[in-house]
Amino acid sequence: MADVIAIASFTMKDYLGKKASAPYYIACVDTSTIASLITACSTLGGLVAPLTAGAIVSMQVSFDLTPTDSWNTDKPVSGVPVNVIGGFDFDQYGDPYAFAEIVPAFNPADWTSGPLPIPDKTNEHVIAYVTGLTSSNGLGTGFSAISKFDNSLTDLRDTFQGNRKYKRQSRRQLTR
Repeated sequence: MADVIAIASFTMKDYLGKKASAPYYIACVDTSTIASLITACSTLGGLVAPLTAGAIVSMQVSFDLTPTDSWNTDKPVSGVPVNVIGGFDFDQYGDPYAFAEIVPAFNPADWTSGPLPIPDKTNEHVIAYVTGLTSSNGLGTGFSAISKFDNSLTDLRDTFQGNRKYKRQSRRQLTR
């Protein structure tokens, strides 16, 4: 069994409203459950809380994992900068607003043709991506994509090409 390193970050807020974060590195056995990791992080928070005069306002946990080698065959593609994005607006269950997900350095083979290329909704890679994000258990048993508001993603509403630096302006011009 190998260890996986989790990074627990606590954000503290002082009396002026200023925030600062403190990361802690936790070695986890790779068979640990998310529930046991949350318990370990809560225990760590209980150790940190008496030492800080600030309020602990949030805790995030992240992992630094190695990507699967097959994902990166023949990549990066020359001439495709990361700031050119393929954007996907999804409907959310119980919410009238769209939730956007983006893919940086979007593969030109997956664009539509025309003066304003956007992600091609009929492309097999786009279909697989949308299906995985909108299906219950689409990311594996017990895992599904949600919006940051804890709403399930129900359907693809729209696609767009954007530029991360000018996302809002590009989005207005390039959506269909």
